[in-house]
Amino acid sequence: MRKRRMVVPAAGLLVGSLVGTGMTVSAVAAGTTDFYASPTGTGTTCSSSAPCALTAARDKVRAVAGSMSGDIRVLLRGGVYTLSEPLTLDVRDSGTNGHQVVYTAAPGEKPVFSGGQKVTGFSVFDSAKGIWRATLPAGTLNAAARNSRDVSINGVPAQRARTASFSDSVWPLAPGLAWTSVHYTAEGNATLSGIDFTQIPSPERVEVVDNYYWKQLRCPLESITPTTVTIPATATTVSPFQPGGTSAEVRIKSNAACSANQVRPFPGYPLNGSGAPTLSNVSWLENAYQFIDQPGEFYIDASGGYLYYKPRGGENLATADVQVGAAEQLVNLSGTPGHLAPVNATLSNTSTTGTVTLASDTPPDPPAGQAKGKPFGDLNHDALKTQQVGASFSYTFTGVGIDVLGEKMVDGGNLAVSIDGGTPTTVSNRGTARLAQQVLFSARGLAEDTHTVKVVNQSAGTVRVDAFTAIPKAIQPVHDITFQGITFANTTWTQPNTRGFIDGQGGVIWDPDTHLNVRVPAAVQVHRGKNIAFTGNEFANLGGSALDLADGTQNSTATGNWIHHPGSNGVAVGEVDDYYLADTALMTSGNTVSQNRVEHPGRNFAGSVGIWVGHGRDIEISNNDVGHTPYSGISLGWGWGYASDCAMQAAETINAMDANPNKYKGVPRPTASTPCTQGTIYSGRNKILNNYVHDVMGLLVDGGPIYVLGGQGAGGTSRSVMAGNVVSGYNHGTGVAANKDLYIDEGSSYWDVYENVVRYANGTRWTRLWTPTIHDIDIHDTYSSVSTAENNATNSTIEPATIVYRGAWPAAALAIISAAGTTQEHASPATKVDNDDRRIEYRGIWTAFGFRGMGDRDDNIHTTPENGSYALLTFQGTGVTLIGEKAPDQGNVEIFIDDVSKGLVNTYAATLSAQQSIYTANGLTPGSHTIKVVKRDGTSATVDGFDITP
Repeated sequence: MRKRRMVVPAAGLLVGSLVGTGMTVSAVAAGTTDFYASPTGTGTTCSSSAPCALTAARDKVRAVAGSMSGDIRVLLRGGVYTLSEPLTLDVRDSGTNGHQVVYTAAPGEKPVFSGGQKVTGFSVFDSAKGIWRATLPAGTLNAAARNSRDVSINGVPAQRARTASFSDSVWPLAPGLAWTSVHYTAEGNATLSGIDFTQIPSPERVEVVDNYYWKQLRCPLESITPTTVTIPATATTVSPFQPGGTSAEVRIKSNAACSANQVRPFPGYPLNGSGAPTLSNVSWLENAYQFIDQPGEFYIDASGGYLYYKPRGGENLATADVQVGAAEQLVNLSGTPGHLAPVNATLSNTSTTGTVTLASDTPPDPPAGQAKGKPFGDLNHDALKTQQVGASFSYTFTGVGIDVLGEKMVDGGNLAVSIDGGTPTTVSNRGTARLAQQVLFSARGLAEDTHTVKVVNQSAGTVRVDAFTAIPKAIQPVHDITFQGITFANTTWTQPNTRGFIDGQGGVIWDPDTHLNVRVPAAVQVHRGKNIAFTGNEFANLGGSALDLADGTQNSTATGNWIHHPGSNGVAVGEVDDYYLADTALMTSGNTVSQNRVEHPGRNFAGSVGIWVGHGRDIEISNNDVGHTPYSGISLGWGWGYASDCAMQAAETINAMDANPNKYKGVPRPTASTPCTQGTIYSGRNKILNNYVHDVMGLLVDGGPIYVLGGQGAGGTSRSVMAGNVVSGYNHGTGVAANKDLYIDEGSSYWDVYENVVRYANGTRWTRLWTPTIHDIDIHDTYSSVSTAENNATNSTIEPATIVYRGAWPAAALAIISAAGTTQEHASPATKVDNDDRRIEYRGIWTAFGFRGMGDRDDNIHTTPENGSYALLTFQGTGVTLIGEKAPDQGNVEIFIDDVSKGLVNTYAATLSAQQSIYTANGLTPGSHTIKVVKRDGTSATVDGFDITP
């Protein structure tokens, strides 16, 4: 085997008092200036004895930041800072002269930036069903809170009331109908699991949820109407409604995003890969009082002003901290120019002279017997075209710069480009291959004013001008700001309530107005940042994504944070619509996401991931612990096969034709010269290193622990690296061909993948290079518990993995396992060990199961059917408790403490009970010990985790 030194990044340097990390902090640098803020602060003194409000402290910093001679710290006193509006920071609030502005917890204190509103005064509303009710505080809860999707009880998120899951094959939406008339008519009476749908008072608040492979789509209802249709009680029906009685027509809202899949333009990649987003099935219904039937479910009656909740065991609503998410954002750091997106060139917004036409990017029909090509990839599938010498295009914009996008092609020529009638610059649009959306000309440093760019064809070649990206402001990032030791909590995001949520992939959705790709907003948002750091913070119970480093943010870090239960992504980096950039100053680059624990992302929107990266260069995702995800764990890249050449795309089409000959009967086969959608992507030199990714794919399919997509290598000049990662515990959809543990998807290129460990794959392929647009991939030195891999890629190699049976990992694999994930100071609390903690050694036949909904710790468990299989944990402390199930199919397990048998423990019970204390050892000598759990009899044995006594 070829061996390469595995890159193990060092832990980040942490400064200040970090809440909940147990870390030793460095001394304050000389020359540091301190200001103080508190939740009840007033005035402008901002001193230790007279702290001010958060915004006043921000303004105090702003007044002196321009002449910094040392760091400035805003020391945050403990307590809850309730934010109805986000703390906004811009370039004026940035560190200067090489120093940082640091917002940090005061020593020993815990500041919480909260978007929540507290609700009290609960009383029993329905004793038979165990439902309680509280009046929402009049005058304090805003519209977002009264329509909130997010409630937490003592820091634990509650579930919006929902029905049980339906089978997609049982309750499909009516096919082939326009969304203006889509409806589903129940074929029996209007009850489902005892719910009378005709009695729901606000059907427009009810939401249809559709789990479709790798995405979750949501749309509100428009109406529920009783019908006069009756079905005899003896009739057979495929509806979940029972036969007999009157039926109900359930109509989905026909505007906004929920009609977008019929009326929007379909751009294809690089914005979207496979298929238009389509709400096609009903997985469950959500958000009606009538749906409350499980502990932990809530419903907010916006019109009546009530919060209904069914408590979980042990919750006392008289004393509980009940928070309703009210604000949608907590912190916003924004530099200029902010988000940039190209504007499509049309005859209405571009002045032309000579013969200029708006031409489709679809190739003309070829001669008989030749394959018709794909669209060329122009923005909006069109471009302004001329072949006339002297013809021109002029576009007027306001700003300080402009990018002119067009095609490069073999029959291109020379262009003269000028700004405001100045001296023209000669550029060429000639290329060796036809490439879409290329930056043909850039201008920077213009006065912030209105300008006109003019493009003149100077030769007989073909010119296609596709789009213009105006740069409205000079590049001035918000910079040199650190947040540390802060809890960000209790936000919501209400747009899907009325507009719907049409998922694309990985927290990228279709905008209901523009029908373009946008991303779920984050509670803590950075636009155009530089040298921004988030260190040792907690992000908890957030309605959208947690942290977003967006719009060309550079050289920034997210280090040592605990991120749990965000509604969408945990950490997001980069964009999906800036693939064309040639200006490195505008690119997302140099960011690091390291040493973070990301748990239970996608709480509201299941197509989300723990860590997401769009387009970017020199991005490092290292030593993170990502787990308990409904979809993939880490996702990097965008663009599908856009950066792969036409020969690869033709081979991909031929593979599809060979696999489905009836579907393509009579269709000519493409060749390497058949036109295709092709452009360039600036991404490259990215690193996914030493992460521990576990308990993934809990709800959706077609994903994996680590997922990469689209072109890398910055055009082939560099390679990206995926090394030293441990992936473990695949759940929903095991055995589906699309699932892979190291998932290298369409168009991925220039990856070196080595020294990774695949555990508890549960029957999936450990990797599958499934199509020829994947190219220049090198995979080797893999250790895996499953042997299946597949290579249909171009110029790519997969070295067979070292297959490891029954948990007998060799020393090299154990070294990788030991080095993966967070270091100890960032790890989960040492007193609580989940069953998929990488420190547990499982020997024999074990299977990891997650998202069972049976009350397991972190909703996952390990189980074995084999007598003699064991689990071994080495721990530091004076005691340990084994947590597991008691169930009818279980028998005896034998417990060993420090290799000394403590006898058999019977785990049989007549009914299943989760999270049971199976065995406890106390009074051990302080220091290192081991506990071993060995299955001795019964059908199965389980390990759910361990509790350690320090």
